[in-house]
Amino acid sequence: MQKKKLDASIFLLAAICLIVLISIVVGYLYISQGLDTFSINKNENSVISLLLVLEYEKKPFATYATFINPDTKHAAIFDIPGNTGKIIKKLNKVDQIDVVYNEHNLGVFVDQVEELIGTDLRYTLVLKIDKLGKIVDLLDGVKILVPADIQIYDSENTMFFPSGWIDLDGDKTIQYLLYHDEDNELESSSLRCQRFVLAFLKRISEKSAYLKNNQVDHMLDSFIKTNMNNKMFFKLLDILKPVNINIVNKIIGSHKEISGRVLLIPSYDGALIKDIVRQTLKSLVYRTADKENIITVEILNGTNTPGLAGRTADLIRNFGYEIINIGNAEHNNYEQTEIISRISNEQEIKDFSEITRCDNVKLQDGNYMDNTQSHEYKADFTFIIGKDYNARPGR
Repeated sequence: MQKKKLDASIFLLAAICLIVLISIVVGYLYISQGLDTFSINKNENSVISLLLVLEYEKKPFATYATFINPDTKHAAIFDIPGNTGKIIKKLNKVDQIDVVYNEHNLGVFVDQVEELIGTDLRYTLVLKIDKLGKIVDLLDGVKILVPADIQIYDSENTMFFPSGWIDLDGDKTIQYLLYHDEDNELESSSLRCQRFVLAFLKRISEKSAYLKNNQVDHMLDSFIKTNMNNKMFFKLLDILKPVNINIVNKIIGSHKEISGRVLLIPSYDGALIKDIVRQTLKSLVYRTADKENIITVEILNGTNTPGLAGRTADLIRNFGYEIINIGNAEHNNYEQTEIISRISNEQEIKDFSEITRCDNVKLQDGNYMDNTQSHEYKADFTFIIGKDYNARPGR
């Protein structure tokens, strides 16, 4: 009897060991497979999700939630300021989102960004600004558009960035990103980082073949931190080559001082940014590869509330629409908000109706209005704000 019990115990132990061994092998194969193929976003088919961080002095200098559809060659980027305020459950208080950043373990920070935007971020890519100069030099520089002349004075030298398209080498890149000028809205730190990131992604994808060289690849590996292996990283660069990213979405909110810190509190308790991300991901999925045209919108204020059209434009712009005109309607006594659509695409009309929460849609033929001397272009959508408008797009 004891022998049978012993035999049974040995069998049970062997079975447990076998299960553990199989789990380890399966886990290894899963991870290995994951390193060679991109996992798509959990909730949105075909979309690659990436958190891109510019790190300076062990803190995020700029953070971007990036979404790419490799099938349609469309992408979207969301700027996540480090002082974005949210409830940090780990700390049991409202604080700025970058307070949980740890350069050695991004997990908690990624979780906070995911909670903020309402979707998963599968991959991470960290560029340390103190090493960024070497990366840029490795790429033979990056080309950016400077909207206004910049002159930087420091104790050692003076640097001048003329307006227009310019090439930045490594040293100039760091100076361009780090200089501070509160009075120049065209050259705020946020906008400079956005311009650089767009230019950098374009340039590094163009140079992917050169970077695959073993010697260069080894150097690049010491400059960039990512949870992708080399094969995945270079696959991402190949995916980015035909992708044209020219818009960076921002978080809409208001600044408030909390516990001695000035925080950006997202509008509508964070629901708006989640709506914008959700709608953007939806757009990335259904858009076809040949759909290059950006939908244009005209916003007119049909009420006597001053500034309503401008504020609404800021909100709608974040959904990826191009605002081509902001003004007043022909009168300020519109009871109902209305959409005038000059396009026939039912999906586009439905999406715009959803994000503006307006079902009052009127169809009008054509984007051009006849004129005796010229053709005047009209937006794809004219959005006329009425007294019933609740000023919050998104459903």
